[in-house]
This record gives sequence, C-alpha cells and structure tokens, in this order.
Amino acid sequence: MLCDTVARLIRLELMKMMDLDLKALNAELRHKSAADIIKWAMSLGEPMMGSTSFAPNAAVMLKLITDVAPEMPVVWADSGYNVPDTYRVAEQLKKLLNPNLKLYIPEITAEHRNAIMGGIPHPDDNPDSFDTTNSATDT
Repeated sequence: MLCDTVARLIRLELMKMMDLDLKALNAELRHKSAADIIKWAMSLGEPMMGSTSFAPNAAVMLKLITDVAPEMPVVWADSGYNVPDTYRVAEQLKKLLNPNLKLYIPEITAEHRNAIMGGIPHPDDNPDSFDTTNSATDT
C-alpha cells in the first residue's frame, strides 16, 4: 500500500514536471495494450520503476515488465509479515521471470517488532511513530 502511494505521488510529480495533457494522453492510450503503455512510458526517457507485493495479480505485471522493459527496477518492500505462500510465489516468479528486483526490508525483523511493539502498528494507533517503525533498508 505504501509503495502504491509513493508511486502515485511520483507519477503526479512527473506529470507536473513534464506538463502532460492527461485528457489527450487518456484518449491516445485508452485502447493500447498494457505492453504498449509500458513502452510509451519508457519512451519518455524518465527513470521508471515498477513495484510488487507478490500478491496473486503481481505475476501479470511482472511478466509485462520483464518482457517489455527487463532493465526496469521492480521494488518489493517486504514487511516480513507475508503469508508463506507469498514467499513461495515470490521465489517461483523470481526464478521464472528474473525481474530486476530491488528488495527493501525493515531494519528489524517481524518477530523482533512483535516482541517489542506488539506487531504491525496501525496509523490510527499512533500516527507520529508510524513512519519510523516502518523504515526499510535496501538489500
């Protein structure tokens, strides 16, 4: 969810910087395939990235990215709280598709967080500490 929010903010900022006409772009791209839209985005010459949670629908987007733009970085912010099937699927997709994966993990393990903080904090519980408890490091 955090990755989606960051990606949206980046897209909005990019659109502002590039002065893109969204109405015209929607009309132009409306009937294009997902692969064609990725190719169009890559043709802008701006840094691009994908993100994944390795949720059930992630395989489709990962396949598109690795087919169309295999060099595109794909970010996975792994909280350490995924169900075992998520990790099994992630390993299968990494082997099958070989994405340019950039893994980000918390600075403390899920078990450590559970022991000292009682699990995943919810933003409503203590909004001031939410950002700092979810810090991640690049692996």
